[in-house]
Amino acid sequence: MSSKTISKSLNAALRMLLLGLLITFACVIATQAGEPEMKLQTLEAKLRKDVEDLHAFFVGWYNASLPESAFESEFMERLDPGFTIIMPSGVRLDHKTLVSSMRGSYGKKPGFRIEIRTVRVVHATESSAVAQYVEWQRNDHESPGSGSGRVSTVIFSLGDELQWLHVHETWLPEDIVGADHFDF
Repeated sequence: MSSKTISKSLNAALRMLLLGLLITFACVIATQAGEPEMKLQTLEAKLRKDVEDLHAFFVGWYNASLPESAFESEFMERLDPGFTIIMPSGVRLDHKTLVSSMRGSYGKKPGFRIEIRTVRVVHATESSAVAQYVEWQRNDHESPGSGSGRVSTVIFSLGDELQWLHVHETWLPEDIVGADHFDF
C-alpha cells in the first residue's frame, strides 16, 4: 500500500470517528436537554392524577357513594397537618376547620359533580411544586345557576408521598362560566 492510500484511509477513518463523536455528542446534549422536560411531564402527570383523585373523593364524599372509612386514606393522608385553603370567597380555612367541615358534609350534596381541566405545573423544585388547574362544579348548593368554575393554585410538598400544603381558589369570570355547558 502506498503512503497516499494509507493517508486517505486514515483521513476517512478520522472523519468517520469525528462524525461518530459529533453524533454521540449531539445525542447526549439532546438527551440532557430533554430530561427536564421529561421530568416535568412525569411530574405534571403525577400531580394531575392526585388532583383528579382528590376531587373524585369530594364527589364520592358529598354523594355518599364512598364509604365513610375512605375519609382517612383518600382525604386526610393527602393533606399536610399545616394545610390551608383560601376559598373563592376569600375565606381562609386551616386544616382543623376544613377537616371538621368535610366530616360534617358526608352525603349532603346529592348529584354533585366536579370536572378538572387544564392541570399544569407552574414551578417545581426537588422538594416542592406549584400547580394550577381549572375546576368546574355542578349541582353544588353554593353555586349559582347550573354550576361554577374556579382556578385553583396548589402548593405540593414532594417526597415519597405528595402532600397538599396550600390551595388558593379564585372564581372564574361569569362570562366564561356562562358559556360552559356543564355536560359532565
